[in-house]
Amino acid sequence: SNSVKSSCEEEEEANMVYIGQPPIEDKEKLRRKVRGHNAIYLSNNPSYDELREAFDALHEQAFKAFKKLTEKGRLISILELKVSGAQTIRCLKVVHGEVRNIQAKLDKALVPEVTFAIDPKPFDKPMNRPYKKYKF
Repeated sequence: SNSVKSSCEEEEEANMVYIGQPPIEDKEKLRRKVRGHNAIYLSNNPSYDELREAFDALHEQAFKAFKKLTEKGRLISILELKVSGAQTIRCLKVVHGEVRNIQAKLDKALVPEVTFAIDPKPFDKPMNRPYKKYKF
């Protein structure tokens, strides 16, 4: 019974180890790939012309990348200007609203609280009657 358990446990452990590792075919492909890269880096002695071509290709790629970057930078700066302009318009609208509120408060404060009801009709007539003769 102990020998059966131990053999089952050993098989289980072996399966667990096998599950955690890549298949043997993948290991061999990985080794070949690493050897191939190492062989390129270690045994490859490029000539001046090959280096020059590689440098030119890299330089062209970098130039295109920086060109795209500057175009995007210009676009970003244009968008930032538009956003800041929109913010100033919003600020102006807020300030305009505050000015209206202050003007309304001032108008309300300038209106007298107590008003007198005076009939203006007696003041329409002149004080001196033109057709009456004065006696001194």
